[in-house]
Amino acid sequence: MKDGETPPPCARGLGPEPGASAQIRGLDGLPLELVDSVFRHAARLNDSKRTISACACVSRQWRKLSLPHLFSSLKVARLLHFDDFCTFLTTRPDIARHVRNLQLMRLRRYGGIPVAEAIVGPNISHTDLINIVTRLPRLQTLHLDNVFILHSTGDLTSPEALLPTAHLRLQKLSMSSCSGRVGPMAVLALPTLFDSLTIFPADVVDLSWLTIACDSGEVTFDGIQLPPATYQPNQTLNVRSLILDKISNRGWSLSDTTRLYSMFRQALAPRCLTSFQAQRRKDLHVVQPKPTFDKRNPHALRVLGELLEHAGGDALLHLSLPFSIEGESPEDRPEHWRILRLHKCCNIESFTLSLDRPLDLPGTHAISRIPLSTGCIALLAHLPSTLREFTLVLWPNITSEEIQDRAVLNLQALDDTLTSRFPRLAEVEIVLPFNSTFHETYQAVVNTMHKCSERRLLKGRRWGRAW
Repeated sequence: MKDGETPPPCARGLGPEPGASAQIRGLDGLPLELVDSVFRHAARLNDSKRTISACACVSRQWRKLSLPHLFSSLKVARLLHFDDFCTFLTTRPDIARHVRNLQLMRLRRYGGIPVAEAIVGPNISHTDLINIVTRLPRLQTLHLDNVFILHSTGDLTSPEALLPTAHLRLQKLSMSSCSGRVGPMAVLALPTLFDSLTIFPADVVDLSWLTIACDSGEVTFDGIQLPPATYQPNQTLNVRSLILDKISNRGWSLSDTTRLYSMFRQALAPRCLTSFQAQRRKDLHVVQPKPTFDKRNPHALRVLGELLEHAGGDALLHLSLPFSIEGESPEDRPEHWRILRLHKCCNIESFTLSLDRPLDLPGTHAISRIPLSTGCIALLAHLPSTLREFTLVLWPNITSEEIQDRAVLNLQALDDTLTSRFPRLAEVEIVLPFNSTFHETYQAVVNTMHKCSERRLLKGRRWGRAW
């Protein structure tokens, strides 16, 4: 530009430079799949999301392309209630129609200061949830994280009450650390839990870190007398995948969840489950004297077996059991596991189990009577030959030296069983804790399970991450 000439409008910030409109039209001319893929990926990154938001504020074309991705996932954190969010959805249907994933959670920090745990909230009722969900026509995933779900006095599961959500079918409903108030303890009542599952039907139900009131007798919930443990859901649940993780029964410590499994057996539709994951995660800092699931109790195994046979049967493809094999009697006998009725689940393709040494409690010895793999092999005897993926979780108190010790684990015997009994086996995944000996421990597994290693079936993974 020569001296004295007036700069173009774009150089002065007064308008687009020549040819910019053609470039914008070119953006719209790209294949829709490519544009969606770029925006979908960029909207997940905080820096890119801020950039896209800024562009959308000054460009109508960018706004049109980016809006569905910028608001596809919303995370709403509140301290007391979600009334303002419901009002926002009512006044902004142009944004609400793009929301596919919604997370309602407790505000953990306010103005940079952690929120005290003593503050009870945020509270939300089923009626409030219905008002929110019905304003989100494309909602696929609903996640409730650390919120208090208030029990409703009316029957919200009657056909008339379910009319507002009759068209609704979520891909996933997740509830984590949710509770209500029963007496002095924050627990979730059975009617509240199953009303939630009925009002918001979903293909995948993920329940974690819940304390559920399953006790016999009447309990008081926010001053309301609830039915006893004989409570029965009045609607059948059609769930494809059920995930239960760190569930306890009316207390802060882990306890037997047999009653909850029995309730799900009565509520779930026959042969609806294709995946059942009842995970057990240990607290490495607190020694629990009682496991989540008492696998030595025939009644507990029978209840779990009835659930698997009724809701799974030949439709069940993926199974993760809620206990660890600890090498104690009567785990080493195949007849002990027959009551699980796994022979009725004749199409299982993936199976997850964990090996663990007995807990080192006062007055006991943390030495198993038999090799840990013996109980695992006894259980595998009831699985069908359709198995393609086997996942084995090894807990931290198992060292690399013990992995190669036949008296402790005897993984050689497990290696022989897997390669001989399951001809369709395509992957054996070993899950290890990530610590300073992770690579050493995994190498010990490779050196011990020769047959799986030679067939290139072995795959190592640390907790929460593939390797």
